[in-house]
Amino acid sequence: MSEPQSSRANLSIGDVSELTGSSIDTIRYYERVNLMPEVERTSGGHRVYTDEHIRRLAFIRHSRALGLSLEQIRQVVDGTEGGSYSCEEWQSLLNLCAEGIVRQIDDLRTAERNLREMIDACGQAELPNCRVVERLLAGEIPQ
Repeated sequence: MSEPQSSRANLSIGDVSELTGSSIDTIRYYERVNLMPEVERTSGGHRVYTDEHIRRLAFIRHSRALGLSLEQIRQVVDGTEGGSYSCEEWQSLLNLCAEGIVRQIDDLRTAERNLREMIDACGQAELPNCRVVERLLAGEIPQ
């Protein structure tokens, strides 16, 4: 994936996909849900992309990597395009994402601990007598 260069215009969806690392299906999805700026079309109906589209895709990808949902990204995009989204609101949104990540980390640590306990409790029996499988089937997950 390369960084956007200045003054790119008339790019195909394949070009944009290659430049941004986003799949063609993902780009089309972002268009359908109105996260992307409107795309011009040729007389033959082919989409024509510009630097603006590449920048938006980069923003979406980086925001997703930070843990923002598509709805949160939409709020930021809508607010910044309308000039009504403040730095304070952006920081508040990022704080919510950071708190969500902390919760996810806690959940993953709990899941790891549960797996380790189940592995330790394993009697090395053959399936269908495996205690780990039996516990999972019975809904017995350590807390």
